[in-house]
Amino acid sequence: MIVSTQSAMKDITILGALTVHGHNLIPSFIVVTVAHFLFRRQWHLMVEACLKTSYTEQNFGCRLLSCVNYKFGRSCGFFHWYDPPMCVHSKKVLRRLWEKHENLNTEVDSHVSMAEHGTAHKNAELEVIISQLCGELSQLRSELETIKRKTTRISTYLGEC
Repeated sequence: MIVSTQSAMKDITILGALTVHGHNLIPSFIVVTVAHFLFRRQWHLMVEACLKTSYTEQNFGCRLLSCVNYKFGRSCGFFHWYDPPMCVHSKKVLRRLWEKHENLNTEVDSHVSMAEHGTAHKNAELEVIISQLCGELSQLRSELETIKRKTTRISTYLGEC
């Protein structure tokens, strides 16, 4: 499937979008054909671009296409907004949802660390109890052996009579 978007300065054709069960899937790396019309001159080039999401205040949640080499410092400078502009209200809602998501993640992390600390403490307590029970078991076994020996002596004594 080929997806196209157009703006005053650029024609962008995205090659490689997949359709599975009626849903369009955008691969993480997309080959983009860019045609710049600037000063009546035209350049055609193939750019390997990746689809990213912006988390800046002005463009929070907007997806964009950029050169895959940007993070390596060898970018060709290709950049194009993938989504249409969002209204101010949508940006505020997305920002609040993101902040709520981050706060919940922080809260979950704190609960996990508390639970791990509590588990370690409880494990230490249980190990002490197990050690005490093992000592008691050993003592009871030795008492049982003593009783068996006494019983054997008594039955031997009674058998002689």
